[in-house]
Amino acid sequence: MSNPVQFVPFLDQDYEDIQRECLRNKTLFVDTKFPRDQTFLSDDQVKKNIIWRRPYEVTDTPKFFLNTPHRRDPGQGDLSDCWFVVAVANLTLHKQIFERVVPANQTFDKQNGYVGLFHFRFWQFGLWYDIVIDDYLPFNKKTLEPWCSWNRQERNEFWVALIEKAYAKLNGGYRNLIGGAPIEAFTDLTAGVEQRFKLNESIKERKQFFNFIVDSLKHSCLMACSINPRVDGSDLEEIKPNGLVVGHSYSVTAARYLKYKKQILSMIRLRNPWANEIEWAGAWHDRDVRWNHLDGEEKKRMSWQDSDDGEFWMTFQDFFTEFDILEICHLSPDTFQEELHLDTSIQSASNSGPMTSSIFKNHRASLRMSIPTSLIADYLPFQRKTWSCLAFEGEWIENVSSGGRCITACEHGCDFWTNPQYEIETNAEDSTIKCAIVISLMQKYNRRRFTNNPIDRYDYIQARIYRIKLAPVTPTTRSHGRHLERKTYENDDLEYIGYTGSYINRREVTLYLRITSGKYLIVPSIYEPNKAGHFLLRIFMETNYSAQRSSISFPSSINHQLTRLTIATPVTSSPKSMLTPTNLCSCLCPSDKQKQKQKSEIHLFPTT
Repeated sequence: MSNPVQFVPFLDQDYEDIQRECLRNKTLFVDTKFPRDQTFLSDDQVKKNIIWRRPYEVTDTPKFFLNTPHRRDPGQGDLSDCWFVVAVANLTLHKQIFERVVPANQTFDKQNGYVGLFHFRFWQFGLWYDIVIDDYLPFNKKTLEPWCSWNRQERNEFWVALIEKAYAKLNGGYRNLIGGAPIEAFTDLTAGVEQRFKLNESIKERKQFFNFIVDSLKHSCLMACSINPRVDGSDLEEIKPNGLVVGHSYSVTAARYLKYKKQILSMIRLRNPWANEIEWAGAWHDRDVRWNHLDGEEKKRMSWQDSDDGEFWMTFQDFFTEFDILEICHLSPDTFQEELHLDTSIQSASNSGPMTSSIFKNHRASLRMSIPTSLIADYLPFQRKTWSCLAFEGEWIENVSSGGRCITACEHGCDFWTNPQYEIETNAEDSTIKCAIVISLMQKYNRRRFTNNPIDRYDYIQARIYRIKLAPVTPTTRSHGRHLERKTYENDDLEYIGYTGSYINRREVTLYLRITSGKYLIVPSIYEPNKAGHFLLRIFMETNYSAQRSSISFPSSINHQLTRLTIATPVTSSPKSMLTPTNLCSCLCPSDKQKQKQKSEIHLFPTT
């Protein structure tokens, strides 16, 4: 029997305790931990143009939900957070996930418990948080229209505005939501793992790729796409003649085959979070005469409607031609609590006990576990699979465990090997079978730091994986883990296997590959040496595993640098060597060393 997911009260504010107190005192909740004058941080211009009101002060009949939540409900307001609104729209497509994030029984009914208090749940860095807010919302001073996101079709429905406020609180203020990638919000709404594709000539099999999208959507994956602006940003937010907006995020809400005359067309449905008339004007737009050739049943199956709501269909060929980036969030195994639960125990240097991890199977009758069924494209959807998950919190510490990239030729050592390192082990009854593995490296807390330029919010990160040659495999098929004593691997002991790609300024980078049974070393790093940062490393494996991480004692002279107990200490370093340049082993870069040393930039432009 699985344990329910635990929700941690954010800032120690317990929803039920606050609700009872407000009901007892017959008062409306005022959130002193997210006061109105601090929600925008230093954005004085915004503060001058808005006024804070509770919904009852602008309408006589405010509602949390008017009808069943729908993908067309969320509409972007004046805040440049289309990436978050896109994610919320996609969330409505998956009832079970939606109900985890948006708890039921919230109301504006004064006879049924309304006290100006609401709460929402988000995942961040290994934990689910329950975030309470009051219902003071920002409105335009002159028009009294919502400044925040809202439902443009039903103006007295407020769940969209309230979930945006809760997410702003989690991230330190509305201003910190300016600029981002939808995949970041997808992850915070689901605890999922990202996968990102460049839609270009590198994808050879277009039909197979479309089938991959169809299968991913069937298994509750969340998707978004965008068009890259020019490097100088000169065409940012430009509306092209075909109606598409440059540098803007769109939800991917459906992908289906359509029989049209004697053709079978691959079709994809997108949604502009502006929720207005700015839509695709090319083939199969809302008013295209082609729709007249379909009967009523086929139109209903495609959910077609001629409406200025931001949603439209287009052929997959046009989609591939017009858009540059597709982001997919694959749900982690603990997303569906009723079907399976995975104890993703977070390891710390202070934890000397055994690491526990539960393993659950994706049975034939239950096919909503998205990582095994959609990320692994070469598997049949009805195949039984076993997945395990490891989660490690770690830290890059200046002059201790932040060695940066490999900046030297492979003939001599560099500080790369002072980076945190993790050893994992895969076991299979048949050693010739390759195990699927997904490695996710995620930066922590960066969005909570104020920055004038969203592009500068994240550091350039990467993770590499090496096979430990000739390492004895643990003689067990049981999943287990324990800390190791300090261990050094020489150059000849390691074989480079793969990496997450060029260093890139994204919150999360991932790698999917297949590996044979054995022991492996994973090394997360930041591009710039001696740059501090926190991270979460998640490893999903298809077969039984064991995991080990080094555990060493630090001398008292550097204890003050260990600001957290969850320090990832290098396998190849001694306490002394971590303070000085090391030459423990030669660099083991991939064959395309120059490519790996490059940095790639992700466009995180604010949009209105």
